[in-house]
Amino acid sequence: MHEQHVFSARDLPYGTQLIPLAAIFVELGKEAHNVHVRDQIARWYWCGVLGELYGGATETRIARDVVEVVEWIRGGAEPTTVRDAHFAADRLFTLRTRNSAAYKGLHALLMREGARDFLSGVPIDIQTYYGESIDIHHIRRVDYPIKSKGYRKKSTFPVECE
Repeated sequence: MHEQHVFSARDLPYGTQLIPLAAIFVELGKEAHNVHVRDQIARWYWCGVLGELYGGATETRIARDVVEVVEWIRGGAEPTTVRDAHFAADRLFTLRTRNSAAYKGLHALLMREGARDFLSGVPIDIQTYYGESIDIHHIRRVDYPIKSKGYRKKSTFPVECE
C-alpha cells in the first residue's frame, strides 16, 4: 500500500479490498514483481476505491475480483471492477469527511502525485508523512485561506498540505 501512498490503516479506503489484493499477490507469486503487473493491480485497486465498489456487500465482488484480476494480468479481459468503476466529477463537491473511501483515496492519490508539505514544500513520502504527522485533513486547495494561522499565503503548488 505504501506504493500507493496509503501509509496508515486509518487512511485505508476499504479494508475489505485488502482480502482480494492479498489473494491476487499470492496467486501471482513472482509475477507480481513486474512493473506492468503492478500497474494493472494499481488500476484495479483505484477503480474499486474511486468507484466506491467495496462499500456494500462484497463477498461476490471479492471472489470475482481474485479470479478476474489474475486472468486479466495473464492476458484475459478487464475485470468487472475496472469496467464498472465510475467516478462522477460532481462527487468532489460532496466529499466532506475522512470516512468516505473516495475522500481517503483522493488524499492518497494527491500525495502519490506530488502533493507537498505546506511549510517545507517537500513532497510527501513516508518519511514526511510520519515525521510531520500529516493527516488527511491537511490537504487543501491552494486558494483556500489559512485563517486558523492568522495569515494568508499565496502558493506556487496546485495542492498543498498544512
